Amino acid sequence: MSRSAPWDAIPTPAADLSVLRVAGTNGVPVFWGRDAGAQCLLIIELNGDYTAQFRRDVVSLHGISVDLRNGDGVGQQRFILTLARHIDTDLFLGLCETLIGSLREVPDPATALAVALAHLRRWKAFLAGRNARLLSPEEVRGLFGELHILRLLYQDTLPQPEAVDAWCGPDDSHQDFIFGNRAIEVKSLSGRERSTVRISSEDQLESLADELFLLT
Repeated sequence: MSRSAPWDAIPTPAADLSVLRVAGTNGVPVFWGRDAGAQCLLIIELNGDYTAQFRRDVVSLHGISVDLRNGDGVGQQRFILTLARHIDTDLFLGLCETLIGSLREVPDPATALAVALAHLRRWKAFLAGRNARLLSPEEVRGLFGELHILRLLYQDTLPQPEAVDAWCGPDDSHQDFIFGNRAIEVKSLSGRERSTVRISSEDQLESLADELFLLT
């Protein structure tokens, strides 16, 4: 990188997050951050409950996790962008700086979340390649597992439209299905992996729902 990034000044915490407030913002609070895995974060602090809005409008980005978590205060949530690979820090910084510019004077949390999601959607459209990327064998196996659970849901538990709405896999959410106060994470295992389950991120074990289930 040709210039320092704000994350360079943030120590890696032993647990939870280390944050540094973005200077010059008069709207919703925005923070640079690091998690216990030393990953680079951008955090937007929201007062209120925006779970329904997030689930409806969330966008997935290759290489960046988009998440909504409960905050430290009562009635507070955090909209968090997490960079997957440090080698892409310069690109992530560019996205974050333009997003911060869009939010600099936005005081209303619901509007701020809408602006952030729309901004990410524009970035995704701008960076999208002309040809779709083929799924890897592991991704194909994971998709098959999610579709199998989707079929079970609309056969035994939910009306078909509600089952499809509950499927969050295409949005790259931390859980594959969310409905009511329940969340389901699906793990599809090959023959040699049947004795273990790999959790790629501790975020997969955190949910805004009251109940979280792991299906293999």
